[in-house]
Amino acid sequence: MRILWLSHDSNMSGANICLDEFMQIMHDEKAENHLVIPRAGKMKEQAANKVKAIHEVKFYSWNWPIGEDTPLSLRFKRLVRNRKAVHDIEKIIKAVKPDFVVSNTVVTPVAAVAAKRTGTKHIWFVHEFGEEDHGYTIGGGFDSAAKKMNLLSHEMVFVSKAVEKKYAHFVPSAKRKIVYNAFLRPSIEVSKPKLEGPLKLLMLGQIAPSKNQLDAFKAIRVCKDAGMEISLDIFGKADEESYKQMLDDFIIAKNLQEHIHFRGTTSHAEQEIVQHDALLMCSRMEAFGRVTVEALQCGVPVIAANAGGTIDIVIDQHDGYLYESGNVNDLATKIQMFANNRSTFVSSEISTRARTKFNRLVTKEQLLNVFF
Repeated sequence: MRILWLSHDSNMSGANICLDEFMQIMHDEKAENHLVIPRAGKMKEQAANKVKAIHEVKFYSWNWPIGEDTPLSLRFKRLVRNRKAVHDIEKIIKAVKPDFVVSNTVVTPVAAVAAKRTGTKHIWFVHEFGEEDHGYTIGGGFDSAAKKMNLLSHEMVFVSKAVEKKYAHFVPSAKRKIVYNAFLRPSIEVSKPKLEGPLKLLMLGQIAPSKNQLDAFKAIRVCKDAGMEISLDIFGKADEESYKQMLDDFIIAKNLQEHIHFRGTTSHAEQEIVQHDALLMCSRMEAFGRVTVEALQCGVPVIAANAGGTIDIVIDQHDGYLYESGNVNDLATKIQMFANNRSTFVSSEISTRARTKFNRLVTKEQLLNVFF
């Protein structure tokens, strides 16, 4: 079997981490992988030992921030470049003769169009909501784009039931599949819970409005004012300096310097996770929640917003607590409940549940069900 995958990014984004795992699984199953990327970068280096060939094709996305108009000049530039990209990918398809073409993102239709023109089966892997998590719309409007994606696809694959539900009105159930992120068994021992003392929380990932760090900060303030001994460590990179500055200003204004700390990025997430009592996941709409699974696999409970793919992952009152998304007071209440009931959360049971539901074997079976 030959598969031609398209990545929208040259770096190791969340979607590309998944793509790398998918290609490794299919490589192990003796599939011949080919990869299209927009330019050289870390993804090219990471994928080198899993693919027969890597093709560089420049293209533009069809997404745009909600509420902003696309300038006519940019529309024309995108149209011209993407027409050439479709032509270039058509040539690659004719040379490679893949059984499937896969778009690993919703942000560009170029591979789907090229597959349609060559009569090749196309599969769309959807890793994001778009509007709800990243604040952009696709294809000039979601309804129109979703209809086009359905027409251009043999199957559509979703990272969670929550994302699948968004497309249910536009894509027949027979064409919809779920494939979770693949996870290797954590290399670190399951966390041993600390049943007393100051509560240590952490957040992992991008520092951005969609991740709702500000709600977490407000909840920490409520807990502090209630007399709790509590701290929050933030690991991740800020893409918007203005948002990071707003968070810094909030910390100073509310006198939280001793309670909230930015720790920079880390390449040892598991080691950081097990040093804390619980993970906060406050994203307004997480498509899946890779960090959430990683924490649970380490036996660390999660206090999370009841939105998006998180509902697929966290079992309320067993793996931690779900709170009403956007409700700071409810988040603070759940943090206080967790602090008072730490002994009811059994790390080994939390880890076993997560490792059983989310692992490489499960993803392999789901992925093979897509291609066979």
